[in-house]
Amino acid sequence: MLSPSTSPSLTAAPVRKAAARRSIRYLMLSGAGLLTCIMGILSLLTWRTMWAQYNLNLVKNNPAAEASWALAHLSDARHDRPGLSNAWLLTANWISFRNPQKALVYARHAVMLDPTNWRNWHELGMIEFQLGNQGQALHDLRQAAAYNRGFLAHYQLANMAVLLHDRQQFWTQIGLALRMAPPLYIRPSLDIAWRMANTDVSRFIGILPARIQVQISAIHFLARRNHLATAYRMLTHLDCPSFRMTGCRHAAWSVTWHAIHHAYFMPRAGITPAQMGISTRLSQKAWNYAILNFDFQAPRLWSGKIPDPRFRFPWRGLYSWVAGSKAEVQKIPSPVDPSQNRVRMNFSGYQPGSLRLFHALTLVRPGERYEISIQAGSSRLAGRPGLWLAASIPGQPAFARLPITLSPFGSVSELTFQVPNKIPLLDITLEYQRPLGQVPWRGTAWISKISMVKTSVSAPGN
Repeated sequence: MLSPSTSPSLTAAPVRKAAARRSIRYLMLSGAGLLTCIMGILSLLTWRTMWAQYNLNLVKNNPAAEASWALAHLSDARHDRPGLSNAWLLTANWISFRNPQKALVYARHAVMLDPTNWRNWHELGMIEFQLGNQGQALHDLRQAAAYNRGFLAHYQLANMAVLLHDRQQFWTQIGLALRMAPPLYIRPSLDIAWRMANTDVSRFIGILPARIQVQISAIHFLARRNHLATAYRMLTHLDCPSFRMTGCRHAAWSVTWHAIHHAYFMPRAGITPAQMGISTRLSQKAWNYAILNFDFQAPRLWSGKIPDPRFRFPWRGLYSWVAGSKAEVQKIPSPVDPSQNRVRMNFSGYQPGSLRLFHALTLVRPGERYEISIQAGSSRLAGRPGLWLAASIPGQPAFARLPITLSPFGSVSELTFQVPNKIPLLDITLEYQRPLGQVPWRGTAWISKISMVKTSVSAPGN
């Protein structure tokens, strides 16, 4: 008979406890091993991802590298992370011109890995087009535009439409592209739109968005092509915010300058006096419009008046005073009274024998007689050291000249002339011409005022 101390139930209890403890230790060790294995796999994947991205960045940051070097790094990236679509995309891009058939395989694989990445579809479409598959290329580029809706996708679709002679698709896509074009791509977009418009200005303007950057660029674009009336009309419709004021002023300057350039300086036969008059009036309107609307600090333009006769405004070119490239000319503002401003000219004695000091374009009435008076002086010289006041048709030799007399307290010299018939614009110039038999002048001269008044009425029929 068994004693209570040797009962089976009492003997089995410690055994079960020991087995439970061993089971728990086994599970804990198994869990730790499994966790260590998972962490190792994750670490390996993280390391391989980082290394693949490192190789991709190397290639992206060295676009001018040797092809063999770039393709070796891209191969490592694809090996480390086969599911990374960028590695396949970049490989297709690098070999697209060397081996377009193979590039097509890589591009399709990139699309398979990430079908919502517009860049994959874009690259695939460009390679399809390179291989002559225009229909498939158009489909791929439309897919890119559907996923991206950015500038490049629409711009490429517009170019594809040009090749496919699909004008309706082109105007739709180039209009969308211009709405979001980066500043550097606005001009190329306007270029291709102009070619497709085939000089149809109304069609060209019709696709321009209200975006101020595009409008300003289009004004420059049309002014360069001598569509000045249209450019000016667009200028007057600009809704110019304060942070775009400089761009709007530049657009006005562009219309002003190109109007004068086309009429007077461009070597082109067949320009009529009527066309010269139209261009001159248009440039005057654009200049004055900028003063009134675009915070442009410059003198207003009036026919028969010298712009800025007392040198009160900045010298901004064209209808302002402009210093010659080799002249030592400096505006000296008066701290008390702007009407006492002066222009100082320094002559080193080594200046060229003929030198343009400064000049300004001035509106006049054809056939009228005018008188220009200039007040000039020098603290060291009295007489005529070789300074001349001249009037000329822009781009032509002077038809009226006057030697300027200097004195320590200022002398007034007056030039009287008649404007040639049908000429609405003159170039008023102060120049230096070394007198024959004399050494170049060395000293300083100053000008305090240049003004112009009409002295007679034009003859009938002029």
